[in-house]
Amino acid sequence: MTYIGLSPPNTFTKSTSQTFTGNGSTTAFTLQTRVASPEDLEVFVSNVQQQPTESYTIGSDGVTMTFSEAPPSGTFYVIYRTVAQQSGTDTGASRLIGDNTFIGNQTIVSTDAGASAEPTLTLYRNSASPVDADVTGSIDFKGRNDNSQDVVYSQILSRINDATDNSEDGRIELKVKQNGTLGSRMIVSGNGNTLFSNKNVVLNTGVDLVFEGATGDANETTLTATDPTADRTITLPNATGTVALQNASIDMNGTELILDADADTSITADTDDQIDFKAGNIIRASVNTTGLQIGGTAYFASPTLTFFDPDSGVGAGVIGGRINFHTSDGTASGVSAKIQAKYEDSNGNTSLCFETGGGSSSTEKMKLTSTGELQVNGDINTNIQVTNSKDGSATGLIRVDADASNYTGSTRAFVADFTGTAHSSAQIGFQLEGSAGVKGSIVSTGNTTCSYVTSSDERLKTDIEDLTDGLATINKIKPRKFKWISEGEDAKHDHGFVAQELHEDYDCRAVIVGGDDPLTDPWSVDASKLVPMLVKALQEADAKTEALTLRVKSLEEA
Repeated sequence: MTYIGLSPPNTFTKSTSQTFTGNGSTTAFTLQTRVASPEDLEVFVSNVQQQPTESYTIGSDGVTMTFSEAPPSGTFYVIYRTVAQQSGTDTGASRLIGDNTFIGNQTIVSTDAGASAEPTLTLYRNSASPVDADVTGSIDFKGRNDNSQDVVYSQILSRINDATDNSEDGRIELKVKQNGTLGSRMIVSGNGNTLFSNKNVVLNTGVDLVFEGATGDANETTLTATDPTADRTITLPNATGTVALQNASIDMNGTELILDADADTSITADTDDQIDFKAGNIIRASVNTTGLQIGGTAYFASPTLTFFDPDSGVGAGVIGGRINFHTSDGTASGVSAKIQAKYEDSNGNTSLCFETGGGSSSTEKMKLTSTGELQVNGDINTNIQVTNSKDGSATGLIRVDADASNYTGSTRAFVADFTGTAHSSAQIGFQLEGSAGVKGSIVSTGNTTCSYVTSSDERLKTDIEDLTDGLATINKIKPRKFKWISEGEDAKHDHGFVAQELHEDYDCRAVIVGGDDPLTDPWSVDASKLVPMLVKALQEADAKTEALTLRVKSLEEA
C-alpha cells in the first residue's frame, strides 16, 4: 500500500495528548512520552498547528521540545501521532515519563547486528547533588501474601559507594524477604569485599571451590569436599586464631606433610605414637609419648629434652649438642652465647661448656667436667663474680655446706690452687667499691707459706700522727680465758677478748659490732688491730726501761 508522509503503524494505536502553559518567554518544554522526530507530534498554539522542524524541534533525549519562538501566555497542546502504548512494547520510539505500570510481559529487543549491541535497560538517577550511599535504582519483585497485601519478596538494589570524581565506586545488593523482613543476602562492592550475609553458602554436589591465584593461567587450587558421613564444621579461624575442626579430623594416615619445593623438609608420623620433623631429609626433632628430642635418633628416656647431633660422632673436642643464644637478627653471625656438650675423649665422657662473646664469635668461659669439677677460663680478669642480691644477708654470698656423712677433719671447704705459680702474686684479694680499692688479701709468699695482709699504702692515708698512751691503753684491756657454749660440757678454756668489753675499753676498729642474733651476726674481734697499740706500748715500756737503766747506772757511778 502506498502512502504519503510517515509510515503508518503496524498495530492499532491510541493517540494521546499533553497540555502545556506558555508564558511568552519559555521556549523549552518536556514531553511525557519520548518521540523520535518533530513529525511524531501535532502541536497547536492558539489553535494554530505549528510547522515541524521550523516552529519546533525535538532534542536528542526525545523528550525536550524547543520552539523557535516562545509560545504566548496561555494553554497550548500537543498530540502524539503514533504511540503504541497499549502494547507495552518500547520500540525505541517512545519512553514513559514519571511513574508508570506495565501490564503483562515486557520485552526489550535490539535488532542491531553489531557484536557489542545489546538491549539495555538503564535506571538513571539524575541527581544534582549525589552523595555516598545514595540509591541509584532498584528492581523490586513484588507479590501478594495470604492477607491480600502487596509484598516485596526480593530486590536488586544499587547504591553509590563513592561519588568522588575519578574514584567512583558502586555497590549492588541482592535482598530477600526473611521472616517478614527484607534483608541483604549478598553485597558486591566496587572497591571492597563481596559479602554474604544471614545464611550459609552451599555448594551443591559436584561443585568445587577453585582459587585462581595471583596469575590468571591454567594452574588453580581446588578445594573439594567429598561426601561426609555426617555434618562437619571447619572454623577459620577459631577464638585462638587457629583452624578448628569440629566433630572431625584430618587423617594423614602416616603420610608426610611436605613443606618445601624439593620435598626434603616435612612432618611425618609413620611411627606409631611419634612425630618426626625432617630438614634436609634428616630427622632433626622427634616427639613421642615420653618426651621431645632435638636431633634425630629414636632413643627416649623418661620425659626429657634431648639434644643430639646425628652427624658428630664421638671424640675429644667434638660437640654433641648445643643451645645458641642469638641476637635479634636470628643469624649464625648473631650468636652471643652458647651452652654446649663437648666430648672429653672417645669414651663418651662429656663436659658441659659455657661460652660468651659477641658478634660472630664466642669463647669458653666456664666448664663443668665429667668428674664434677667446675673450671673457669683463666684468660679473663674476673673468673667468678657474685653480686649480693639480699642486702644484709647473713647466709653469705658464696656458701659451702659440709656433707655430715662424709665430712672428716681433713676436709677443706675451700681450696685456692695456684699450682705452677712460682711468684708471690697468687692471692685472694678483698676489694671495696670506688676509691677504697683493695683493703686486704691472702698472699702466697713462696711455695710453703702464705700471709694475711691489709692495705697500708701511705698514698691511701691522710692525717698521719704518732700514737700516744700505748701502755695506758693496753693496761685497760682485759685479756680473758673462757669456754665456748657451743662446745658443751667438755669445752676447754680458750684465750682472747670479749668483744663488748674491748669495744668499751678500746674504741677502735679492732671490734666489729654485731647484730641481735649472736649465731648469725655476732660481735667480732680483729686481734691484728691491737698490734699497733701493742707496739706503741712496747716502745713506751722500752723507753722507761732505758730511762731506769740510765738512772741506775748514774746512781751506781755516784
